[in-house]
Parts: sequence; C-alpha cells; structure tokens
Amino acid sequence: MTSEAPRWAKHLPWIDGCAALSAGVLVLVLREVFVHTHGLTRGLLTVIGAVNLAYAIPGLTLGSLEKRPSWLLWLLVGANLAWAVVCVVLVLWVSSSARWLGLGHIVGEGVLVTVLAALEVRYARVILGEGEGAPATSPGAA
Repeated sequence: MTSEAPRWAKHLPWIDGCAALSAGVLVLVLREVFVHTHGLTRGLLTVIGAVNLAYAIPGLTLGSLEKRPSWLLWLLVGANLAWAVVCVVLVLWVSSSARWLGLGHIVGEGVLVTVLAALEVRYARVILGEGEGAPATSPGAA
C-alpha cells in the first residue's frame, strides 16, 4: 500500500460541497414527491434540504480557496460527523412511520457524510496543500 494520495483527494471539499448542494436542492425541489414516496413529513424534508444547503457552504468555500485554512477543513469534517449522528437519530425517530425509501435516504446520507469525513481526515494534508504524505490528524496539526 502506498502513502501517496489519489489525485482526486485535493478535490474532496468540492466533492463534499457539491454533494451537499445537490442533495439539498434535490430534496427541496422534490419534497412534495418525497412526502409520499419516503413517508417523511414536509417539515422534516425541508429541514433535511436546508441543512444540506447549509453544510455545502464550508465545502464549496474550502474548495474555492487557494490557501485553505485548517479550521475550515475541521469545520467541514465536524459538520459531516454531526450530520451523520443526526441521521442515526432521525432513523430511530421516524422508523415506525417512514417508508423504506425514506429510511434508505437518511441512512445513505449518513453513510456518505461519514465516508467523506473519513477521507477528509485521511487526506487533510493534501487538501490543505501540505503535500502528499500522511494526513493531518487534528485541528492543530495544520
């Protein structure tokens, strides 16, 4: 196994931000359909869409900066992990009323943001422009 980061690793903030932006827009645009197909309330779908739009901001901002501050990367990682926890809570909360598509949607978002957070931690140094070596492992490491 090599310690060299894949070429796409430096683009993780863009990937993360675009995924969140896409999910937010998709949920908000299709929420009336999702109310019926997912078995989730309009209010909950609105919150899910809005949260996705909100946490797209750190990823898109970080991706667009030439000099990337470490605090913004750790904010993005923290937002992803916080959303993953919220997704677990949501699944438990709506499990008796949601359809399998709704549960799958929430679980899928939780899994995706967890994987993104793990990759951002793993390739933090590359994202921050510090080289191809081992990842930064804490907010103070950069």
